[in-house]
Amino acid sequence: PQPGDQLFKIAIVAPNRCRRTQPWGARRSAWGDGNQHVFSLACFYKRSITKNDWNRLPGTVAAVTQYAGSYSQFMANNRVEVRGLAHEDRAEWEVLFKGYQIFYKTDLPPDVVDLTWKRFHDPSEPMHVLGAFVDGRLDGIVHYIFHRSCWTQGDYCYLQDLFTREGSRGKGVGRRLIAAVKEAAIAAGASRVHWLTHETNAEAMVLYNQVAERSGFLQYRIRL
Repeated sequence: PQPGDQLFKIAIVAPNRCRRTQPWGARRSAWGDGNQHVFSLACFYKRSITKNDWNRLPGTVAAVTQYAGSYSQFMANNRVEVRGLAHEDRAEWEVLFKGYQIFYKTDLPPDVVDLTWKRFHDPSEPMHVLGAFVDGRLDGIVHYIFHRSCWTQGDYCYLQDLFTREGSRGKGVGRRLIAAVKEAAIAAGASRVHWLTHETNAEAMVLYNQVAERSGFLQYRIRL
């Protein structure tokens, strides 16, 4: 690539996304660890980068070419449609929900799966489901539940299940689903979105560490 080519493209996509990011800093941005330096530099200059600036970038030209791929990924992510799932989406939803169970080495009884789906479509229930569609195919699902808290006037929003197809991971589908839950929680007047993950789920935690803060609390269970 020529100096400035890819950086300028990134800058014109969302130059205000890192207003608090210092140039050359290591602050995380919405673009993730892979291109945080590139994005902060592009936001600082908001124009094509000079040869000297190019040379100050961390990594090699090959690495910068990889960073430019994140711009392409961002554009591809715009094809992701997130919406509530309708009754006719059940078959696709069930495939992904089964994949989620396999990931966590569990197998829910059919009557529980059926009841969960019915609750999603009962207006009196606090349970909700969203799906992420890429080119018309359901590639990700998220389940979330509103519940009371003794600490706030507004409800909390518990993001219980998040799952994407294996071929769609790392392409922004999970990020879009989390953002959609956040928007739903804000609209409902909730004061927090929270979720759990297993300590071995390192791949997912790369994303979670970018979009949320780690509370430090541990979960304990009493099975009944």
